Amino acid sequence: MSPEQRARQDGAWGEWKQWGDCSRTCGGGVQKALRDCDNPRPSNGGRYCVGQRERYRPCNMQDCPWDTPGFREVQCAEFDNQNVGIHGVPINTRWTPKYSGVSENERCKLYCRAGGTAAFYLLKDKVLDGTPCDRHGDDMCIDGTCHKASLQYPKQLLSLNGPDEILVQRPFQCNL
Repeated sequence: MSPEQRARQDGAWGEWKQWGDCSRTCGGGVQKALRDCDNPRPSNGGRYCVGQRERYRPCNMQDCPWDTPGFREVQCAEFDNQNVGIHGVPINTRWTPKYSGVSENERCKLYCRAGGTAAFYLLKDKVLDGTPCDRHGDDMCIDGTCHKASLQYPKQLLSLNGPDEILVQRPFQCNL
């Protein structure tokens, strides 16, 4: 059969996969679930699935013990005593988060200050999901974007799919 005679098959979503691990053990993290466009896969010029491939829900919302380091602090500390590949930065550097002076659209990137200096560097393009967008507040980063926490449900994200889930579609265009 020639390609012109094959029937066009649009894709349809398969089942949601199981929720992944929570990104944090306390203080509010997120879990992610995925589904694939494979029920059936698009073929012969058929369209890819429409709708969300990823969904998120909050998890481990209980407060952390008072002596638990902040989530951003932990992520910066992962670079302590490591070669970060930046000329002039010694391997024995200790890193702390930079909060002030970070632009609104870069709050979900990992900027860390080199210990004992005023110098700061971008060490990761995205913080881990569930990282607070700033030092104080309940807004959290998911997939590199800051999402507003609900005023009605503190420390719980607003949802497109009920009070305990967020659905994310690329490009993401909703107010959470």
